[in-house]
Amino acid sequence: MSDPLPPRNPFDLKAFQQPEPQAGSTPEQLADALGPFSPPEEFLFEPEFEPPAPRPIPKSAKRGSNASRRRATPLILVVLGIGFFVFRMLPSIENLGWYILPLWYLDWIGLGLFVIGIGYMIRNAFAIDDFRYIRDGIPVVGRVIHLNKADLTQLVNGVQTTGTSAYHALVEFTNPQRNEREFMFFSTAVFPTKHSDRYDPGFEIGDYVTLVSLPGDFATQVRLYPWTGLCPENDFPTCDGRPLKGTSPLKAILIAKSVFLGLWLFVGLLHLFLYFPEDFSWKWGSIFGGAGVVLGVVTCIILATLSNRSLSPGATPTRPLTAGLLGAFFGVLFGLFAMCLVNSLLDRGAPIFRSVEVTQYWETTHNGVFRTYEIERRHLAGGVDGKTGISARNLQELSYWGSKYGVEVHRPGLLGLRWIDGIRPVAWRPAQEPPAAGKANRIVKFQGADETQPPLLMVPYIALDKKRELPPPPDILPLVSQEIAGQLQLKVIP
Repeated sequence: MSDPLPPRNPFDLKAFQQPEPQAGSTPEQLADALGPFSPPEEFLFEPEFEPPAPRPIPKSAKRGSNASRRRATPLILVVLGIGFFVFRMLPSIENLGWYILPLWYLDWIGLGLFVIGIGYMIRNAFAIDDFRYIRDGIPVVGRVIHLNKADLTQLVNGVQTTGTSAYHALVEFTNPQRNEREFMFFSTAVFPTKHSDRYDPGFEIGDYVTLVSLPGDFATQVRLYPWTGLCPENDFPTCDGRPLKGTSPLKAILIAKSVFLGLWLFVGLLHLFLYFPEDFSWKWGSIFGGAGVVLGVVTCIILATLSNRSLSPGATPTRPLTAGLLGAFFGVLFGLFAMCLVNSLLDRGAPIFRSVEVTQYWETTHNGVFRTYEIERRHLAGGVDGKTGISARNLQELSYWGSKYGVEVHRPGLLGLRWIDGIRPVAWRPAQEPPAAGKANRIVKFQGADETQPPLLMVPYIALDKKRELPPPPDILPLVSQEIAGQLQLKVIP
């Protein structure tokens, strides 16, 4: 004697979200309005259900959207894993990792994605997943008694917004295990609301469709076969007539590249704050800010116009005024950002050096993801002391040489807007024998406890870049010499 089937819960009509004209209708009323349940004589199940179970899985099923998404998922993981591993070796990502901490582990993330992708491929080679519905499925005839396209709402900052939609279908069928009329609710995957008019569910109210379930309780495993993506000849929903086959690996790489470009934009904004001119000019600010506003307004209005043309009927279009204001806001930021880049990166003027003592520094991590760097410095010759931002590379140089003394580099700026190009530490190297021309007077002698040993001859210098260096200012040389002598347990001798 077979086990009794579990009791069924009544259909939740409110969850189905009936349209306003049919509010309060029951599934029975919707079905009765279409007349008797009488599939047409020409209705046939799909050819793959003709053999008795367990059936062979036809090769054509491998062309369906379900199989396409099944292949694409592990392939995307493998491609992204390789891409992340390669990205981690780029010097630009190395520098970016000082500010966006997870990028330090990009190679491990890539390795993890690669291993998971390979694991999925191996699993897919042996598992059949949804193809069980072809091999072991029990097909029955169903009738679509209601079909609607619902806009799905989500709460964003306390405001309900609509960005995605889905098709909902209510299907009438006879449960072969109970021999009773039942109703089942089905949904498609979500798609963008603004493009919803390009999507086709594949059938209309009153159409007869194939439902398929697995051995066991029929009602708990039943699927609407055209929406499973298992049959390429009956594969819905479609977008512009094409089944939804998921994201391609190439698109995934392009998305990842866009993310990294966005991260570089973040570092660019950080550059804006680190190297913002000390002397702001309304003249240049107005020129660059105004150009940014014009560019931002025009770009956003064009994008809004193009987006409005592809909206579905009834969707709310973006107003040109809103797009223009948004473009003006980001245009000002872009203009100031461009002003700082032009003023600093193209600056070839002679710098001014001011000796400073770094009294303290901070590394502040925000939400475990972003990190910023600050120092507190004191000008030896007098001036404005206090905290200031500093680049990670600059702070590494100070930490590497273990000195709290250095020179603050003030540059005139291409646009005449003075800016600070960080702090350069005093570095050391052994003196040549004989000393190079012009460097004999820069040699500092250090003597150890054993005075019978020859003194250690060192040359201090400040590196401006890879090719240029200069001697330390006179007011800082005695201080830094005594500092390094104390660290090495030596003494400075004349």
